[in-house]
Amino acid sequence: MKKAWQTLGTIAFWTSWPLIYLYLAGTQRSKILVIAEGRVLVVKGWLGSGSWSLPGGGLRRGEDPLDGVLRELQEETGLSLPGEQVRPLFSGVVRQHGLSVRYRCFVLQLPEVLALRPQRFEITDAQWLTASQLANAGQDVRAALDAAGDMVQ
Repeated sequence: MKKAWQTLGTIAFWTSWPLIYLYLAGTQRSKILVIAEGRVLVVKGWLGSGSWSLPGGGLRRGEDPLDGVLRELQEETGLSLPGEQVRPLFSGVVRQHGLSVRYRCFVLQLPEVLALRPQRFEITDAQWLTASQLANAGQDVRAALDAAGDMVQ
């Protein structure tokens, strides 16, 4: 079922790309690199290319980027975490299929891997993976791993 949902999302992504492009152009987004026990929390959204990405998403009008990333983390993975230990990591741009989207990336280190409850109709998969398992991940994951340096083995 998961594979079928992901395939449907990939088809929907490409057929609706012009609308997605218009929707995302000029928006601000937030992402978070969550690290625990040498693993990284990554998600696969149903609407997209099917590659692993960091939890996060668009900001609401006037929303602080930190508040937005914590909201998205909770919505996508079920993790409700306080923001006191979250630190800014970098600001970046994802360039994909002619679209450039600006985002702020944050980092949070946890003492242990936590159980995940992915949002049923938005997220097809959420996992804790090692950096070596993320060789083919999305641009946002690779950029965050580079910026994090020794935080992730």
